Amino acid sequence: MWTYLQSLRGRILAINGALFLAASLAVAAGYFVHVRATLLEALEKRGSALAENLVMRSERALGVADTTGLREVADREVGDPDVGYLLVQDAAGQGVVESLAPGVDRNRIRSELAAAPWSPYATEILRIRFGESHLLLFSSPVWSRAVGSSGQRERIGTVRVGIDATPTLARIDRTLRLSLAGWLVATLVSIIGTVLVTRWTLRPLSRVAEASRAIAAGDLSQRVTVGSRDEIGQVGSAFNHMAASLAQHRATLEQRREELSQIAGENARLFREASQRSMRLGLLHDLARSIASSLDADEILNRVHEQLSKFIPYGYFTVLRYLPESEEFRRAFAWIDTGEIHAQDVVSAEIPTFRHVRQSLTPWVINDFEQDPVFSQSWLTPAGFKSGFLVPIVHQNEFMGILGLAFRRRQASSQGQIATVAAVAGNLALMLKNAALYGAVQASYAELKAAQEQLAHSESTRRAEKLRSVGQMASGVAHDFNNVLTAITGRVQLLRMKAERGALSAEEVDRSLQIIERAALDGAETVRRIQEINRHRGAAQDKR
Repeated sequence: MWTYLQSLRGRILAINGALFLAASLAVAAGYFVHVRATLLEALEKRGSALAENLVMRSERALGVADTTGLREVADREVGDPDVGYLLVQDAAGQGVVESLAPGVDRNRIRSELAAAPWSPYATEILRIRFGESHLLLFSSPVWSRAVGSSGQRERIGTVRVGIDATPTLARIDRTLRLSLAGWLVATLVSIIGTVLVTRWTLRPLSRVAEASRAIAAGDLSQRVTVGSRDEIGQVGSAFNHMAASLAQHRATLEQRREELSQIAGENARLFREASQRSMRLGLLHDLARSIASSLDADEILNRVHEQLSKFIPYGYFTVLRYLPESEEFRRAFAWIDTGEIHAQDVVSAEIPTFRHVRQSLTPWVINDFEQDPVFSQSWLTPAGFKSGFLVPIVHQNEFMGILGLAFRRRQASSQGQIATVAAVAGNLALMLKNAALYGAVQASYAELKAAQEQLAHSESTRRAEKLRSVGQMASGVAHDFNNVLTAITGRVQLLRMKAERGALSAEEVDRSLQIIERAALDGAETVRRIQEINRHRGAAQDKR
């Protein structure tokens, strides 16, 4: 009920119903009040006229103290069906004439008169009820005629006339019931009319509401039929215009949404690519920084595995070096999550998958090992691996090997992961090349060092031989010079001895001098030979 009253139809019905109820109730109440006032006014006029008539008769009767005629008048008036009680009192309040209609309770009237305050000098009306009867008691003072020149009048009595109001009140009750019945009928008719008028009036609005709900549900093709040019018809026209505008705007929004969706998709793709590039650059940066201090191939491969495992959840990592002289691959590094590797150290390069990677220099993806003719026979499938991919290791178009990853889920690799591993493989090729060059340099250095050591050993041997020859020559020269010096010294000492004895002759002196001269010439010859040897060695060195 409350929900219905919250609707427009319910509010209109409630407002119109309330207005019709109030209006019909006011009309019924006005009619009842008017009829009641008219009947009571007629009753009061009847009672007042009767009281005035009795007052005039009582004035003469009380003035001459003759109540016989007044009693006859009273009995005659009480015989009227509308008159139920008549009482004429003197100035002292004593009853002079009293007449009652059948069924009127005298004691009840007297008790009501005694209990009710009244003014003997004013006209009053008193309502008395006993049983189902109602009595309107009219009291009017009776004045004497003017006496003397002053014209003063005095009250000589009171007339009380009781008019039976039961028929009048019955008519008033019937009028009330008729008014209520008319009010109910008018109310029912007004409610029915209000419902019909409201339904007829709000029917276009109901169609507008239904179309609005359909539009709210997404059906913008809804329109309402405009059957009039009044305000409701204008609402319908405005609604149709709004629906058409909404349909046009919706089409525009759908077009814009499609465009934005495409832009968002493109932005998402660019963002993914940028994220993947950023990840690859970060990975390559970390990888380059981690292996910058090492030229050892095993250490480089281990660090590559450590860096890749942070971004790619693989279960097996391996690097196969290509040996062109034997047309085969040799395992350079391998890691598995279980710690137990069953792979062979040497693999033929003629395996179709490996041959394709070596010849095309492009990655090879295996989404399902069980469906691949090569990997379905490999130890990887029984070990629980489901998919993987191979990436060539290439440096300046030189194929150096293969980097492979295996996963424990089917179709576990993505294009971003493959691109990342391909970028790592490119750097890995350069690093392995540098490591190989470093190894070659180290080997060359070792060979050079060995050659230098051998050369140094040969030179020392040659120098020793030379020194030995020089020593022998020096020994010979020293021997020769010693012979020369011995001859000279001996002859000089001999001459000195003979000169001291005085036995030195001229022939002896001459012979000794000849011997000394010959020894000196032999020494000079030895010196000449030594100079000749040095001159030939200097010329040979100049030629070298």
